[in-house]
Amino acid sequence: MDKIKTPQCLVSYAGGSGGEWLAIQIGKHDKFYNEELVGDCNELNRWRMKGSWRQYILDHSDIKDKLWTERDYDNSPEWWEHFWNNAPDKETCYNQVREIMNKKAQYTIPVHRCHEAWYDVYWRDMFEEFKIVTIRVDDTNERVLRQFQGNIIKKIFWQDFDANLLEHELRDKCKKHRVDYDACMYYIGRFMDTVNYTDMMLGINLVTNKSDYLAAVEATMNNMAERWNDYNVKQHHHPIEGGYVVDFGRMFVDKDYKEYVNLCEYLGMTPWYEDQWSATIDEYADEDMKQVITVENVKERLWNRISEII
Repeated sequence: MDKIKTPQCLVSYAGGSGGEWLAIQIGKHDKFYNEELVGDCNELNRWRMKGSWRQYILDHSDIKDKLWTERDYDNSPEWWEHFWNNAPDKETCYNQVREIMNKKAQYTIPVHRCHEAWYDVYWRDMFEEFKIVTIRVDDTNERVLRQFQGNIIKKIFWQDFDANLLEHELRDKCKKHRVDYDACMYYIGRFMDTVNYTDMMLGINLVTNKSDYLAAVEATMNNMAERWNDYNVKQHHHPIEGGYVVDFGRMFVDKDYKEYVNLCEYLGMTPWYEDQWSATIDEYADEDMKQVITVENVKERLWNRISEII
């Protein structure tokens, strides 16, 4: 079976580390440019890019059920042996992707984003070139971790809800956590001003913890911490064979031009001049760095909410 000539780039990242934005920028370079690849952001600097064949096959087939395992990725021989022993037949799945890519121009977009690229090694043999970029967050560096956590808090947990969005999100979360919607609204309805995602989770945890204020605040903080725990972050510390690692701190906090140039060299794409790249990264990263919402800020907000219902 002939390999597909369109070069592929997949950016793997923990949410909050800028992976979707970086994938969009890679797609603007000569080698990976595709007019179908577009991205947009909301007022919280949270970016979204159009999905391609990879997103389509995940949404419309059972490939994820077949490929994904219960084992945390550690790049051990045992992990890979288990993965390949349970992987489905390549020819069948590869033919599915070929059919998808021939259906619509959108499905030929060569740049992708994901949170667990070790599974995507499965697709490598289908293409002449398939490169994986992992963003690694050094969570032992206090300055870097603070920015990473701040990105997550601002872009997910600080999202304000209007009445319609609140109802939609709360009903979804009540179903997930198996709690009563009206019981949650008893608390949330007493909060002053605009309600955000964090407030909503506090309302849910007040119900599940039977109005134990301390337990509810701690549970809400733990809900957030799941976004930067070992499961979400540490798996990206393990290399993927043939892949490349971008350091989150050097790329998005220090905005080191060499970090970008080294990435371009790995991908085989022509780097932009330093002033062009600096302007691009400044516009994105400075928006996140100018207002960092800390874990302490969140805890303070939660206790202020508790004071409104006592």
